[in-house]
Amino acid sequence: GIADAARSQAVSERNGAITTAYLADMQAAHQALRATNYGLARRILARNLSFPSDHDPRDWEWRALWLRCQKIASLRFGVEGDYHINSVGISPDDRWVVVSTKGFVRVWDLNNGELETTLEKNTAWGEVAFSPDGQRLYAGVDKVVRSYRMSAFAEPKDLFTHDRPVYRMALSPDGRWLATLCRVWNEESAQVSIWNLETGLLHDRLDGLRARTNGEIQFSEDSRLLGIGLVASLRVVDLETGKNNVILTDAYQAMALSPDGH
Repeated sequence: GIADAARSQAVSERNGAITTAYLADMQAAHQALRATNYGLARRILARNLSFPSDHDPRDWEWRALWLRCQKIASLRFGVEGDYHINSVGISPDDRWVVVSTKGFVRVWDLNNGELETTLEKNTAWGEVAFSPDGQRLYAGVDKVVRSYRMSAFAEPKDLFTHDRPVYRMALSPDGRWLATLCRVWNEESAQVSIWNLETGLLHDRLDGLRARTNGEIQFSEDSRLLGIGLVASLRVVDLETGKNNVILTDAYQAMALSPDGH
């Protein structure tokens, strides 16, 4: 009847719009690859990962472009003489990958897979993290947290100094807080510091935490909670109230906070 015809027409129009948008994206992804802008190409293809069950316009062209992006993404960033990778950070725009190894902190261009610059040399450790807007890189180098402007790879600015090496570092999603986990390798104690990036001041510090390994620190998505995992304990710090709750006192292998912080 009339209702069925109307529904059929609506589905046809929807499918036509989906196909038109898909073809435009494939052309844009192809142009991005020709311009060696692999980060943009990956983002365009990623938004075409799923479609309605009754209409998937993808064909060989999407798979060919996707495979090409995966080959670029799997470039090996190893450098002779490196022992192992300590930390990896990818900028929010998929332009840069920062690789911290024992002795070096290097920046690679994901568009061509080439080494852009070496930020640090002869370092004992180097934890790295990008700001949410991708404009700054933070690196925990030995006992100092340094900040770099990605626009020019300018001289680093020393932000925070500790009395022991920085082994873990986390940046809150809102870009306001930076947390560090520091410890001496052969000691079973750790220190967690929470810094306010807006004021440059220490917000809170937890000393004497029992630790046999480097542990984990992670912010919740709303930037209100900080999870701290140290093998023998798991605790959560509320940055608004200052409450520090130990929620687990047993061994564990990994830690993750749910998006809603519960």
